[in-house]
Amino acid sequence: MKPGVRNNLIAMLALVSLGGGFSAAAAAGAAAPIASAAADSSASPAAQEFARRALELEKIIVTGNSYVSDTVILGTIGLAAGDTVNAAILEDARLRLLREHHLLAAVDFSTRPGSRRGLVVLDVEIVERRPVVIETGFGYHDIYGWFLTLIGARIEPGFAGGTEVGLGLRLGFHISGIDGEVERRGRPGGFGFGGNFHVYSQKHVFFANDAGAAPAGGDANGDDELSHELRQKIDRAGAELYLLYGARERTRFSFGLRAESVRPESSFVDVDSDAEHPLADFPEPLRAEIENTAITGLFFRVVRDTRDRLDYPRAGSFSIVQMQANNTFLGGDEIFAKAEMDFRKHVGLGGWRVLSGRCAAGVVSPGAPYYERFFLGGIYSVRGFQELSLSPPSGHDGFAIASGELRVPLVSSAGNIPRLTGLVFVDAGLGWERGVALDSSDIQAAAGYGVRLRLPWIGTLGLDAGVPFTDGRTGDRFYLHGSLGFSF
Repeated sequence: MKPGVRNNLIAMLALVSLGGGFSAAAAAGAAAPIASAAADSSASPAAQEFARRALELEKIIVTGNSYVSDTVILGTIGLAAGDTVNAAILEDARLRLLREHHLLAAVDFSTRPGSRRGLVVLDVEIVERRPVVIETGFGYHDIYGWFLTLIGARIEPGFAGGTEVGLGLRLGFHISGIDGEVERRGRPGGFGFGGNFHVYSQKHVFFANDAGAAPAGGDANGDDELSHELRQKIDRAGAELYLLYGARERTRFSFGLRAESVRPESSFVDVDSDAEHPLADFPEPLRAEIENTAITGLFFRVVRDTRDRLDYPRAGSFSIVQMQANNTFLGGDEIFAKAEMDFRKHVGLGGWRVLSGRCAAGVVSPGAPYYERFFLGGIYSVRGFQELSLSPPSGHDGFAIASGELRVPLVSSAGNIPRLTGLVFVDAGLGWERGVALDSSDIQAAAGYGVRLRLPWIGTLGLDAGVPFTDGRTGDRFYLHGSLGFSF
């Protein structure tokens, strides 16, 4: 392992061990199965009939909630009078409530006979936590890199009618700053609203063949395999305002406005030598875009999540499609469009053995600044290559990646998430630039293996070893990646 990679892994583990406790405990509590009377076929004659066949839902009665409103609870359940339900559908809805709301400590579903044969009444009993939850967490962004929400607060006051407010301090290898959000969900088939903001200091990572007077722009397969890792600081501050539409079956649509101010520094640092270079040394495609910029526009987003659980999904899928149209009539300086999609599927093979797959793609129109383009390589992209190293300094106009992964428990106990999980994977990715002909040699691919260790109060830590099938840009023949959670 390279010294820089080893140091990054040590720093990541230290950050997680310092800050990961509260959210891991909350997530563990939320994921703990709670007995559902609806699934107990011996509870009553109505329950026995319910277990044998599906019945029509007459009404839903929610009790025990003071802070999380009925509207939010019913919107998350995704069921309404007239729906046909069975024990499996209700258990799925109960677990979804626990997973999506931090303020719910416990949820119990029970059924009783309705006003006539064939109808059933669903009683939802809620046990809440305090209305203010202190939390931490972590994540990864393909440009920002690893980050840790060092401390955050999530509030859902009863007087706000189901409006949830969050605020967090982020700290990571390539990003630091604060972000916040406010959101009010509507019932299924109804509208809600939301907004968020962020103030980040980002380190933009790119690679070039010569960090001296004139780094080469080059493509991902440049002749010089020993490319230098370079970092430039970019300050970003922005916000979104949007409308929400909650469809049934875990699908949400959002549409709104976005605005962001971007201030890239006119110098960069060579990571290997720690030398700072002026504006004149930037690769030519970047040099013309080193200026303060305002980006404004519209966005549209669709999210569908049918996973059975977030920490170790064994069934279901997650998909997101998002598009943005940035323009000048709202005060922005740039005109460009951007579209992305990401689809992930999990298939259980029995027990905790899971076959998981992912495909993602994106495209950006002419006029997009380099920090809005796509960069490939790394733990959430194509493993076996350094982070973001498979793209030129100015990024790609489009990309497509595909991954397959087999997850097998190594150390586990009956009914519990495996303590130690092993995996094998294959990743492949392709990035392209407008006007440049594509060739099969542009596809970058790697295979490898890894482990995921689940720790109390911290969460899931991982290590993946990737062996490239192709040359890449930095000449690595073997690369180790540290991870928080699974790659997808």
